[in-house]
Amino acid sequence: LMQEQDESKRLEMFAQAEKMLVVDAAAIAPYSFRDKDTFRYPYVKDLGTPLFGPIWDFKTAYTQGRE
Repeated sequence: LMQEQDESKRLEMFAQAEKMLVVDAAAIAPYSFRDKDTFRYPYVKDLGTPLFGPIWDFKTAYTQGRE
């Protein structure tokens, strides 16, 4: 697998291997856990913590009442 130089063939081979492990044999189950214990100042508003993707989403974040 690692000797294959063609990237598209390698991707296809990895997809086949993943299917064999996850779907066909059910030997591996994808598992993801993110610890989101955080400390936030009370004046930070709308700081997003999406379930998937990045840990923080700053698109709508703002501060209010900060001295």
